[in-house]
Amino acid sequence: MAAIGLLGAPLLEATSKIYSRGLAGITQRSRAPRLPPRAAQFRLELRLLAETASYWIRLPRRWWEHTFAGAARIFLFAYELAVISAVIQIGLALPMAIYFHRISLTGLSANILVVPLLALVVPLGFIALFTMLSLPAAIAGWLLGVSEQIAEWHTHFEPHWRVLSPPLWLAISFTAALVLLAFTMRRWPPWSAAPLLPVFILFALIFWHPFAPAIHPAELELTAIDVGQGDSLLICFPDSKLMLIDAGGLLSFGRPASNAQAAARLDIGEDVVSPYLWSRSIRKIDVVALTHAHDDHAGGLPAVIENFHPDQLWTGATPYSAAWSAVRNKARAENVKIVPLLSGRSFNFGGTRIDVISPPADYVPGATPMNNDSLGLRITYCQRTVLLTGDMEKPMERRALMDGEPLRADILKVGHHGSNTSSTDPFLDAVSPVFALISDGFENSFRHPHPLVLERLAAHRAGILRTDRDGLVTIRTDGRHISVETFRSPK
Repeated sequence: MAAIGLLGAPLLEATSKIYSRGLAGITQRSRAPRLPPRAAQFRLELRLLAETASYWIRLPRRWWEHTFAGAARIFLFAYELAVISAVIQIGLALPMAIYFHRISLTGLSANILVVPLLALVVPLGFIALFTMLSLPAAIAGWLLGVSEQIAEWHTHFEPHWRVLSPPLWLAISFTAALVLLAFTMRRWPPWSAAPLLPVFILFALIFWHPFAPAIHPAELELTAIDVGQGDSLLICFPDSKLMLIDAGGLLSFGRPASNAQAAARLDIGEDVVSPYLWSRSIRKIDVVALTHAHDDHAGGLPAVIENFHPDQLWTGATPYSAAWSAVRNKARAENVKIVPLLSGRSFNFGGTRIDVISPPADYVPGATPMNNDSLGLRITYCQRTVLLTGDMEKPMERRALMDGEPLRADILKVGHHGSNTSSTDPFLDAVSPVFALISDGFENSFRHPHPLVLERLAAHRAGILRTDRDGLVTIRTDGRHISVETFRSPK
């Protein structure tokens, strides 16, 4: 409403409203002297055009005057719709980018067609309600159907782009430019073009977002995104490669939800993980990894794959499940290479050394996903090491110890959200972590982390970081020093 009142109304008053006044009573010659000069001139030219048309095509001049006036009214109406649509798009560009990460351009043309149809739907709907007649209701329903088809047709021309969150300076500058434009249009209309240029430039910057991702080169970063009861870990490698391990999700119990219920559920990947990545100006992720196919790890991955177009999908053991099927199908649709990893494999990636510690090469998964299917990774950068265990439980911890897998790490992502099914004393003895990171939901129904796990971590003198209390947790290292930041405060 502010955009319409402060930007749209002054623009229409200076343009179409003047010409609309010249169309009133087009056949009455006495009205012209009382009109503003531009309106009177427009009126005169329209009457001369009608007189010329009457000379060439032998129809009454009054008929031509009404015809041309009607055509002009239709054109001015379309122009006003386009202006209001453009003003709304520009006025809402900032909140749309920040909260929805979308800016629609096809709405400019769609509104010109849809708004008149919807303007007819409202009176027809009231007529149907008060008269209980089926004909006006049927016409209103048909008009709504046509409007929906027009909107859907326009969406086919809208690229699947997502607008990243603008930096603070850009948001402030764009807001100030809009305020200056509104003030200028009110006080000094002839000078309105001067602030209009910076508005369009800043709007283009919001839409284009030519800013580099907010990452720290030459550092290894582990960020636990607060996705509630689940896991989602962002890994920023020293050479600026990016990897996301899991993307959270909502646990489901019992029979599957209906289509309506599924549509109404929160998509953690779309509504939590993706906005965080966009807030850091991240458009693309090099690798996504799925530790195992439980909903609280895999549920958000399809949206992340669609939004960030990774090159590869790393997996552990993947027995069939609805969650894995959704991830696999999305990966295939986006031409993402699926790479299964098993223990014993080591390779260089992103300026680090990665050792796969689980699942074992001879591991046979069950018929349904289990925690012990989890992909376990150990990432080494210079003198510092990060161990990521997914939801590995005691059997896999023992197997890793028996197989002599490299486990010593400065930073441990605690297995299974701090459940007592993981983090045994022998395993913690081998890891000897400086920091222990637990990803779990606030006051979750599983009562994670378990008090005994917290006691064992404290006995090993590990600094405990928890997303249920600390929120977003970020750990960085330059290969020697380690720094920790949480949503609450840096540490």
